[in-house]
Amino acid sequence: MKWFEKRGIGFYAEFVSAVAGVLALIVYLIYNIAISKVTADVLIVLLIGIAASAVALLYKKRIGSIATVVSVLGFALAFGLYLNDRIIMFEEMINHITGMTERNNILAVVIVIFVLLFVSMVTGIVASFNDKELEG
Repeated sequence: MKWFEKRGIGFYAEFVSAVAGVLALIVYLIYNIAISKVTADVLIVLLIGIAASAVALLYKKRIGSIATVVSVLGFALAFGLYLNDRIIMFEEMINHITGMTERNNILAVVIVIFVLLFVSMVTGIVASFNDKELEG
């Protein structure tokens, strides 16, 4: 628990960003392996976001600040790429087309992944504008 002492809002925001990113990765892998739709681009940028977030938690000052920005970019890019992958599913739902290209999709799981990626992105932005360490 000493690791959490004398930490600022930026540290906790970055921690939430990292945890939400890991949860998004787990849900993404389980769901997309089940429907055979894992894409390397989303997976790679999500892993980059998580790794950069971990680096931001471990290092202070300049390296931590740069890593925070890289993590936000990774999560934002993962959000956009995943949206691009799922846009066909939304088009089919809007036009009431079933079974053309997207099969066995569960809208609730897709929304959960979007929410987790969005939380990672927003809390990463909050972390980039706040101190990670308290003075004193």
